[in-house]
Amino acid sequence: MGLILRRTKEFRCVLTRSRNDFSCLSLISANIAPGSTIMSDKWRGYIGLRKLGFNHYSADHKYEFVDQNNWKINI
Repeated sequence: MGLILRRTKEFRCVLTRSRNDFSCLSLISANIAPGSTIMSDKWRGYIGLRKLGFNHYSADHKYEFVDQNNWKINI
């Protein structure tokens, strides 16, 4: 999984054996501060991000490749 901090352009890459929602949410929680804004696609594994205290915006690639308001999808 790759994570990009927009302000500093810092990039983190984390290897994981499993690509399920629990693994991804655990990695995100361990590497991103609560209250941060996360922009992703509509993969079901990201559904719990708001409950974990993140601002979450997403684009549905079935209809669009970017959100009209947030054109960079990094996760």
